[in-house]
Amino acid sequence: MPEISKILYATDFSEGSAVAAECARAFADMNDAEVLILHVISELADSNRLRVHSDDYTEIERSVEHLAFDNMKKFCPRYFKEGSYKSRLEVGIPFKVINEVARKETDQI
Repeated sequence: MPEISKILYATDFSEGSAVAAECARAFADMNDAEVLILHVISELADSNRLRVHSDDYTEIERSVEHLAFDNMKKFCPRYFKEGSYKSRLEVGIPFKVINEVARKETDQI
């Protein structure tokens, strides 16, 4: 069986993702693996983005990013031991960003 040294765990900070965090942590502990915790901030669809004034959109973006940062700061230590994980926030289409990060992280092994 191949050695598992890194686990990508994508989260939306929901209750369901908390259960998955416990599974990811247990799996990482069993394999002495590092966990990369990823949260993807979804972009507004182009049609909705055009309905929001650009100054307001910039303020919404900042607010959402600040909230995501705060959520990550609270979420990670609740489920993972210090030093056993790295965290990352990205903006984009979640499934695309998750696949891209997984590909890049796999290439680094």
